Amino acid sequence: MKLSDIQRMIDIIAVRTDVTEQEIDELVAAAKRYHFLCAFAMPCYTRMLVEKLADTPDVLVGGVVGFPSGADTTAPYWMISKR
Repeated sequence: MKLSDIQRMIDIIAVRTDVTEQEIDELVAAAKRYHFLCAFAMPCYTRMLVEKLADTPDVLVGGVVGFPSGADTTAPYWMISKR
């Protein structure tokens, strides 16, 4: 197995609630440099990731759902409270 094969098995993430735009830029730079499989960030940064990785189509953008640090929208909580 080559290093490039391993890199394509790695997701890179920035899913803390206090992630800064500078850290997102660093994540993007690493994803582009190493051609990781996918980059993840909190939903407020998804559009930024898509835009910044548009010129690197082999790096996918993922989104967190149901993440304990607040990645949900208010809709699921509203539905739960109605049960």
